[in-house]
Order: sequence, then structure tokens, then C-alpha cells
Amino acid sequence: MRGTLTPPGGDAAALAASVDRYEATERAIGSAADELMRVVMEGDSVSIDALNDKARTASGHLSQAHVRYQGTRAALRSYTVDLVSFHTEATAAIEREQAARQEAHEANEDLTDAAHHARSAAMNPQDQATIDHWQVQAYLARHRRDVAEDTMAAAEFEYYKAADALEQAAQRAIALIEVAFDGTNDSRMDRLKNALADVVSFLSSLTNWVADFFKAALQLIVEAVAIFVAAVLLAIAVVALIALLVVVLAATIALIVNVIVGVLVTVVFLLIVGAVVYDVATEWGVDDLARIRMVLAGLAVACPALGYFLLKRIQGELSKPAPKVALLDPGSVVDHDASKLTVQEQALADLETNEPDSVDDFLWQAEAVDTIGGGAQTVVDIAKIVQEDGTVSWIVTLPSTKDWVVPSDQGATNDLDADLVLLAFPELKSQYEKAVMDAMAQAGIGEGEPVLLTGWSLGGILAGHLAQTGAGGYDYAGLVVAGAPIDHMSISANVPVIQVKHTTDPVHRADMIDSVPDQGSHISLWDGDRSGIGLDLKTKAVGHNAIQYHETLAQHVTANESLNDAFRDFYVVDDPNHTGKPTIEHAQYAFSE
Repeated sequence: MRGTLTPPGGDAAALAASVDRYEATERAIGSAADELMRVVMEGDSVSIDALNDKARTASGHLSQAHVRYQGTRAALRSYTVDLVSFHTEATAAIEREQAARQEAHEANEDLTDAAHHARSAAMNPQDQATIDHWQVQAYLARHRRDVAEDTMAAAEFEYYKAADALEQAAQRAIALIEVAFDGTNDSRMDRLKNALADVVSFLSSLTNWVADFFKAALQLIVEAVAIFVAAVLLAIAVVALIALLVVVLAATIALIVNVIVGVLVTVVFLLIVGAVVYDVATEWGVDDLARIRMVLAGLAVACPALGYFLLKRIQGELSKPAPKVALLDPGSVVDHDASKLTVQEQALADLETNEPDSVDDFLWQAEAVDTIGGGAQTVVDIAKIVQEDGTVSWIVTLPSTKDWVVPSDQGATNDLDADLVLLAFPELKSQYEKAVMDAMAQAGIGEGEPVLLTGWSLGGILAGHLAQTGAGGYDYAGLVVAGAPIDHMSISANVPVIQVKHTTDPVHRADMIDSVPDQGSHISLWDGDRSGIGLDLKTKAVGHNAIQYHETLAQHVTANESLNDAFRDFYVVDDPNHTGKPTIEHAQYAFSE
């Protein structure tokens, strides 16, 4: 029988008293700042003027402190309300669990007693009525015990749900306090000034290099004129040509500088706007999906051209019909040159023969479907595994973003449009999602047959979305993703998840979440210092690379083979204790816009 729930910790009354003291301190600081400013405004003499300068400085510091106290007090006041709610819900859950525990204990004793009487009655087969009576009593006692245990489990679920809500409230309070303190320092502006100073330094160095280069060239020309008088006309022509090149180069440099400065200013401006909207959304306590939408809306308002581009991409994605899905035509991959295999042909051949026996093999398959499909079409691999005992499981491998729609749309549905819809408006179905669901239906995945979803980047986003929503009614029993922003998704704790992240990869932070504590069967694996096993940072392509993600996961599996345990149903491994051999059949489905 499971252990009893512990009484909730935390003293809401004491916290409320502490918040009241913060509020009193806040009012005192505000009054002090106002009084100093009154002295500044009413004073009139040389000595008073000197004092006023110091008073203004002191008043400014007091105002900053007032803002910090005000933000801290507001955060703690909100957390106090959540703590009271947690105590109420947790105490109610404990009371239900204790009552159910007592009922289970009594039912178990009744079951033992009824079973004893039933065994005694069975010794007299002629008295069938007595035998039936005690068998019925045993059934009723067993039923009461099962109901009580279900009630205990439900109470335990509600208790930990309340505890999770309290933890989220604590994180919001911490974020609000950090905002209150960050709002009164200039560290961001200092970093911006330093960045602009670095740009100016770079341009200055570039200008000096150009000047030194042409100075040396002109010196060589002068020496040539002095030595070879007969080549005077040629030297003049060379000088004229160099002068022309100087003018062209100077104009080109000026143009490049203007473009660089324009891009830098735009990027910095958008970063500032995004940071401000993010802070506001966090302070308001909106959920993660709403925060993503608020930041996108803020960027669209700040840069109408960007907003128009995003709106057109999303509108275009939703207006297109569902793609036609069919088994992959080998002719679209094979070039019929038997003397040499292309990269696509090699990937297809390796995928067809792959028999996964470790969790990192699933990420290798994700890289393979990327290579096979490219930007022209989307390729999804759906593998059917039949174990030695006849049970069936499935692996659905989803490709990442292969079409960035700039300068033109190539045709693959796993494109930037799908990224925008899945990340910001997941309730709207992209062409990518519609086609994947069609492919799964064509593959014949049966009811109750476990399905593992795997992919990286966009493939990981779609995998998390399908598992979160239970799309298609399939039994999603595992998730292996990399470089994918899925921390904001509410995936069932019953679904084992391995999420691989690189410290230098900004993509898995696209939901504006760096990391969340591992809970239940959701495991995050990192590189670098955060790996815990001494891995180096993956810096190539800012850490967003499928091959490197596969390597990171493989090294984690080498260090901890228990990572494989939750995914045993999806390996093709011959068990010597059984006759026969497990089989796997890969099928690739292709589609395009």
C-alpha cells in the first residue's frame, strides 16, 4: 500500500505578516523620497541649493528602492494567496486519502475474514448457500478495497497537482522579484553601449587597414616611376585605376557599414521590444503559450514589415488544402547510377535496414528522413515492430525544418510556416500535421498499440504537440526529441520523454524557456557543464545540429544505460528465452504542398 501524504508545509499567516512589513517599509521609503523632493522644491539659498543636489541624488536612490520593495511585496502577496489555496487543497486531499486508507484497511480485514469463512465453508460442499454467501462477502470486500485504493490514488494526484501549482506560483514570484530589481539597473543598456563600441572599434580598424593597404600600393607605384621612366604613362594609368578602386571600395565599405548598422539597430530594437513584452507577460502571469503570442504581437507592432510577413505566412499555410500522402516513390530518391550512391540513396538504404536497440538510434532516424526528403518533399518514416510474443509497436520519425520559404517556397510541408503555426497557434492544424496524421492512418496503426514519436527541431515540436493533444486517439507511449522547444507543453507524466538540449542552441528556447526541472518520466539531457558527465559544448552551427544531438544522446546512454529502460517496446532485440525473432518493417510516406 502506498505511503501516506505528508501535511503541507509553509505558514501562510506568517508570510502574510512578512508581506505587511514589506508594505509598511515600502510606504516609509516612498514618504521619505517625497519629503526629500519637497525640500528640493521649497529651498531657496546657496546652501540649500548645495543640499538640493544631494537630496535629488538621495531621492533617486530611494525611488529605486521603493520600486524594488513595491515589486517584491506584490510578488509575495500573490504567492501568499497561492500558498493558502495550496494548504486548502492539500489538506482536503490528505483528509480524503486518510479516510480512504481507513476504508481500505477495514475492507482488507473483511476480505481476510470472508476468505477464511469461505475456505471453511468449502470443506462442507453440501452447504452451497453458505459457500455462496462468503464468496459474495469476499467479492464485496475486495471491491470496497479497490474503490478505496482508487480514492487514495485520486487524492494523491490532487495533492501533487496542488504542489505543482504552488511550485509554479513560486517560480512566478521569483520572476516578478527579479523583474523588480532588473528594472532599476542599467546592465542591459551598458551591454548595448559596449556592443556598439565594439562595432565602432571594428569599423575604425577596417578603415585603418584600407588606408595602410593603399598607402603601400601608392609607394610601390612611386618607386616604379623612379626606376622605370619609360613606364610613366603606364604608371599614371595604374594610379588612376587604383584611385578609381579606392572610390569604389570606399563606397562599398560605406554601403556595407550602413547595412550592418541598420541590421544591428533593427535587431537590437526588436530584442529590446521582445524583452519588454516578455517581462510584461511574465509579470501578468500569463501562461507560456499566451506569452509566446504576446511577444510575436509586440514584434509585429514594432516592425510592421515583419508582422506582415508572419501574417502572410500563417494565412497562406491555413488556406492551402491538405497534402496528398502516398508511399515514397523510390524514383524521387534513386538516380539509377549504380556506380555511386548519393547521400539520399545511402540514407534510405541505411534507414530500411535499421533495427534500433538503443534510444539514440531514434535520433539517427530523424537525421535520415531529413536527408531523404530535403526541401522538395516531406518524408516520414513509420516502422512497425512485431515482438516475439506477437505484440505490435510503432516508431514514427518526423523531419525537421527543411524549407525556410525564402527566397521561395520549395514544396516541403516541414517549413517555416509549420514552425510558426505549431509554436504560436497549435490549435490550428498545419499542412505538416494533417499529412502526418494521414500517413499514420494509412500505416494501419491499431487501437492500443504503443507509438513512439521522435524528431529534432520542428520534428520534435510536432512530436510533442501530438503527444500533448493525443491526436488521432493513438497510444503515444514515448517521446525522443532534440533541439525542440516543448518545455511549455503539458505532456502526460505517463509518457516517458527524453529531450536533448545544447547549451549554445537558441532553438529549444524559442518558447522562451531555458529549462524546467525534470518531473516524472520527462528527462532533459545537456552538453557542457550541464551534462553532468563531462561533455564538451557543441558549438557548430550554434549547437543546432542533428548529428551532434545524436552524439550527445549516445554519450549519455554510454554513461547511463538505464536511459534505455523506458523504451524497451521499441527495440528490435532477440530474446534467447523466446522462440522466433522480432521483426521491423520500415515504410516511408512522402507528401508536398
